[in-house]
Amino acid sequence: MRNAIILFMLFALTACSSPSSKEPLTLEQVITAFENEKLQLQAADANPMNIVQQGINGVQPSFYSLNNNDTLYLFIFKSEADRKQGREDFYNRPVDFAAHSTYEINNALVLWFYGEDAEANTDGRIRTTLSHLGTVQQ
Repeated sequence: MRNAIILFMLFALTACSSPSSKEPLTLEQVITAFENEKLQLQAADANPMNIVQQGINGVQPSFYSLNNNDTLYLFIFKSEADRKQGREDFYNRPVDFAAHSTYEINNALVLWFYGEDAEANTDGRIRTTLSHLGTVQQ
């Protein structure tokens, strides 16, 4: 019985002290993760005709130039459920998108649009960067 109580207490302490990987992320946390991995984000030019920059479900993205010709869009939703709905709504738009990759983590949706000259290891570097914040879904 004593061992059961000790195990329960250890479990309770571990559960309470572990950071939740489902906690909402902030834009600052995502940007800091990129800076820590030496991926330089530079503010990109706004284009009101760009369908991605127009936002998803009322959430406007922050967007950055990555490796000169690539663009990274960061959508920070209020919740994971909102992020899932946002992704679904985004891909249900009646347009063909340029080459891109999608990364989902907690309440954040990250879209990386790249050209033919994209660096081969960039996808891995983005995934590694975001993995420091939690489990990345694609």
